[in-house]
Amino acid sequence: MTRTHIDAFIQTYDLLPISRTFAYKPVAKKVRLVLAPLDEEYRVLRRLPDNPLARLVPLPTHSPDFVPGKRFTQERADALDLNPAKWLWPEEVKLVRWLVRDHEKAFAWVPTERGRLDEHYFPLVKIPTMPHTPWILCNTPVPPSAWDQAIQIIKDHITFGVYEPSAAAYRSRWFCVLKQDGKTLRLIHDLQTLNTVTMYMGLFGTPIRGAFHRVFWRLRGLWYDGSLC
Repeated sequence: MTRTHIDAFIQTYDLLPISRTFAYKPVAKKVRLVLAPLDEEYRVLRRLPDNPLARLVPLPTHSPDFVPGKRFTQERADALDLNPAKWLWPEEVKLVRWLVRDHEKAFAWVPTERGRLDEHYFPLVKIPTMPHTPWILCNTPVPPSAWDQAIQIIKDHITFGVYEPSAAAYRSRWFCVLKQDGKTLRLIHDLQTLNTVTMYMGLFGTPIRGAFHRVFWRLRGLWYDGSLC
């Protein structure tokens, strides 16, 4: 391990003196966004349909028998417990199963079936940044025992469209942590450097509230300013 790798490890983790373990991102190291005026081009647009119920199929008064679809197959229907509390009538269970079948494209049973929000209603958000110099950071070392699993996760992300090819002059750190099962890895992207040059958008006149606002900023690492793509 080179000195550069050691410095990257020290900047990412802190040693807890009591438990003698390493902890990621203590509160003291939290990097906040930059408060600065925003131009009109960064306004978040909302495009709502005139009548979102116009193309919905009316609920049947008598639930039809289940017919397997391309996604909601018979196997998946049998494995899906639609009445765990056992308080629905049989006809109501059939209705719920019909509803899932009719809107099966809105559900994903495996990662390859995941889609993206329709840009007609949810256009891509341009994240404003301060003038800065592109950075190339040395990555936090990945233990050799986790190489195969980390490489497979990266390949899966490319297949699912989460990662896209890029020729940008930026390279941020990423590292692996164990999920709650103690076996599966999760890739974490260190966006602290990006946060130091990202301008805080706030609500900017849009009625984004509560959980959606928190999710929006949690996913900000997926949407970059055009200069960062």
